[in-house]
Amino acid sequence: MKQNVRTVLYGNDAECRAAGRMLSALEPLKDHNHECHYVDDLEDFEAALVDREPTLVIVLADGAAGMEYVYLSRMRRPNLPVFWFSDDHEFGMQSYRLDCAYFSTKPATPEKMHNAVNRCAHIGISITTV
Repeated sequence: MKQNVRTVLYGNDAECRAAGRMLSALEPLKDHNHECHYVDDLEDFEAALVDREPTLVIVLADGAAGMEYVYLSRMRRPNLPVFWFSDDHEFGMQSYRLDCAYFSTKPATPEKMHNAVNRCAHIGISITTV
């Protein structure tokens, strides 16, 4: 039986759509209904966290702006896995403090998405069910 996986992606539209395609192509998600919801502002992001009941959040935003979206994710959905891709590796420590499931520098690549999904499985977080 196919299960639903709902991903909320925030950032530049092209980067978000590419990340959504990469995620959907991964083996663990191929057999599920994977729905991506792309947002580009704080109000839509917050609404998506509440209304969409996401399984996963991916933040593709740099520096302090990205940190703000990760922080909001943690406040609204503390147990939700969050992947954060930023242009500045120095925010890796902040991602740890904010309990991100995965942090990496941009660009998001298929290999990085694969590592992120595997990391979730490794730390006991499931992103394959809603």
